[in-house]
Amino acid sequence: MNFLKNLFGLGKKEDVELSKAEAWLDNYFEEDLKNLKGTIAEYYQRIEDRKKELEEKLEKLKTAKVEGKTILREVQFMEGNREAYEKKLKIFLQDIQLPEKNRYGEIIEHYSLFEDDLNEFGKNTIKSYSILREFFDKIATDIARDIKDIEKSLEYMVMAIEKSRIMELEKIKNKIHAINRALETREEMIQNIKEKRRNIKEQEDRKLKTEKELETLKKSSAYKKYLSELREKETVLEEISKEKNNILQLFAGLDKALKKYKRGALNEKIIDLYLENPNNAVLEDEQFEIVDVLDKLKKLVEEDKLELEDKKKEKTLQTIDAIHIDLLIEKRKRILELHANLKEKEHILSKNPAILNYKDLEYKLEHIQSMLREDELSISKLEQNRDKIVESELKKELEKDINDIARIKINII
Repeated sequence: MNFLKNLFGLGKKEDVELSKAEAWLDNYFEEDLKNLKGTIAEYYQRIEDRKKELEEKLEKLKTAKVEGKTILREVQFMEGNREAYEKKLKIFLQDIQLPEKNRYGEIIEHYSLFEDDLNEFGKNTIKSYSILREFFDKIATDIARDIKDIEKSLEYMVMAIEKSRIMELEKIKNKIHAINRALETREEMIQNIKEKRRNIKEQEDRKLKTEKELETLKKSSAYKKYLSELREKETVLEEISKEKNNILQLFAGLDKALKKYKRGALNEKIIDLYLENPNNAVLEDEQFEIVDVLDKLKKLVEEDKLELEDKKKEKTLQTIDAIHIDLLIEKRKRILELHANLKEKEHILSKNPAILNYKDLEYKLEHIQSMLREDELSISKLEQNRDKIVESELKKELEKDINDIARIKINII
């Protein structure tokens, strides 16, 4: 009656804890499992008995004497086939290694492999078997019968396993294990999220404290002095940039004339230096060799030996006239002074305790912000993965699978 109520959905659903679902299945199918185990044990014993009998019959075959009148050549031919058959049968029997009795899937797989081995054995021994039957018909036939009995025992075992739906039961048990692992993983993710949220709270407190320290530092006299020195440094940099631009403008327009003049000139190296970078050239040209170069260049331009256009010729001469040694000395001195001043400012800035503390706090703040970003990103990923594991859906799916195999409705709680 209970079976009918369950079958037609009239019975009350039974509550089963997920942690006890596997034990519940074992208990529910206890009788079926017991019968199946008994059946498998019987067939296992039968197979072992047949293997033992085959080994004994193999020994009989090996020592069997040929009776009656025979032709020597035929006996010799038989002996060769008997020896070959004995070797192949021995190997075939050695390969029959049954799995453990509760490894139902492996038993089914073993049966499939056995069929392949048996077919191969039959193909390789059909000739030898036929010849042996001519001489030892009873022994050969008994051997074939025992092999067939092993095959049937394996076949019946597989049929018993499939009829019992034990494989479906094993799949459900595997699913229970998978659900438990998934829920454990989900719980680990939940705890990990909580831990990371605590870390975020701690990091945010550290961030706030560091920001306050930075604000306090910015109000200190040492930091204000640092800002003043920094502005002075920037002023020096602006002056250096201005002086460099003036030097560039000073030599602008001489490129074409200098390039024509340098061909074969003794001062080609110094000319290349000014063509490449006039600012560096002014600093490196300590003897102001460029003045002599410009004097010779002016003479060639005036004599029209460089074949410059009139406007270009006029502009070149004006530029050469604007460059004299006193101006270059003054420019070089000014650039060197500015660089020395810049170096001094940088040294003073590097020794300012405020900036050292400021950089430490700034690095600390960047590190905290980086850790916050990492934790927030990690939480986002964890939450996404956590939300993919829906406990109620996993349990519903498991309930359906159990209902399909057990024909009983249960609630997984």
